[in-house]
This record gives sequence, structure tokens and C-alpha cells, in this order.
Amino acid sequence: MGGHSPRHRRQRAPPPQQPGTPVRGVHQLHNLDGWLIAEWPRDGGGLQLQQPDGNLFVYALCDLDPKWIAAAQHYNWVLVLHGPRLGVRESPDRH
Repeated sequence: MGGHSPRHRRQRAPPPQQPGTPVRGVHQLHNLDGWLIAEWPRDGGGLQLQQPDGNLFVYALCDLDPKWIAAAQHYNWVLVLHGPRLGVRESPDRH
């Protein structure tokens, strides 16, 4: 028989996408070289994200799990998701 069986056909690679462009429900995330995540010392503590120039970009009040801190230090990398499109809401009874 001539030709290739369907499982051996080459599939075309999808066209290159710009970072942040949705691809079938998946986003490509930007790497923010030079940014710093550190402890937020005020208001009971949490995390802060600083821009490369040292200016504060955002902070979050939260309890830091020592295991999370150890993992972040070990991998020297964290994932920061920020913005209103995340769909995360605080419970109304948590005031």
C-alpha cells in the first residue's frame, strides 16, 4: 500500500504566538527578568513584587507557608498571577 498511515502523518506546527496570546485556552506567560519578590513587612505581613527599578508593583497580605518559602528559594523562581481576570474573589463573610 502506498502513502503513510494516519498515525505517521506529520502535523503542521501551530503558527508562532505572541507572549500572552491565548492558544486554545492556554496563555504563554512572560518571564519578568529583574523583578523581585520579597516579604511585605507591613500590615501583618505578606509578599511584595518590585519592578526592576525597585518600585513597588503590588503586594498581597497573606500568611507565608515555610514550605512555599523554601521551595521558592530552592528553585529561585515563582509564578505570580495578578489582575482582575483571574476570577478569584474573597468570600463576603471574610471581613
